[in-house]
Formats: sequence, C-alpha cells, structure tokens
Amino acid sequence: MQHHLAGEAGHIIINKSSQEKCTCGNYGCWQVSTSTKSLSLKQKHIQKLEII
Repeated sequence: MQHHLAGEAGHIIINKSSQEKCTCGNYGCWQVSTSTKSLSLKQKHIQKLEII
C-alpha cells in the first residue's frame, strides 16, 4: 500500500534530468538512480563507450 508520504529519503531527487521513472511517479529519485538494475545498466553503457 502506498501512502505517498513526503520525506522518505529514497525519494529525494538527485538527478533532475533523469529518464528513469520511480515508483513514486517522479524522475531521478535516489532510490531509482542507485538501484542494482540502474547501476548495472549504467555500467553496461559506460563499457560500450570505452575504447580498448
């Protein structure tokens, strides 16, 4: 059950230009920006950009 209460630390917006939508409905929340899935996708993107 979601109450959409303000003040939950995971929903502090840390990236205003993020395209990642959080479960709270906002974009760029700490929770979605630092999730395992998000970090894995970012790592794969960086690896594609690196020239070996």
